[in-house]
Amino acid sequence: MTGDALEEMQKQARELLSRAAGHIQAGGLTATTAVSIDSAADGILNAASSTGAGLIAIGTHGRSGLGRAVMGSVANDVLRRATLPCLLLHPREA
Repeated sequence: MTGDALEEMQKQARELLSRAAGHIQAGGLTATTAVSIDSAADGILNAASSTGAGLIAIGTHGRSGLGRAVMGSVANDVLRRATLPCLLLHPREA
């Protein structure tokens, strides 16, 4: 991946996160965003540590069994390694 492509992806990620944070803040909550090129779990844990977060809220795809074994689970990795409370959010059932 070229440096320009990586910069563009980071820019798009910042814009998306900014919009999401705006929705959260409109509800009266505090939201902090960060873009990282670490592994997903490392990035989440590092951001939580560096910002002094009191809670990690993370979505999960709800995979189980073979799906989790093959794909891994960022949420599971964060949950195992976190030193602060975690809130796992499962997808809505249709």
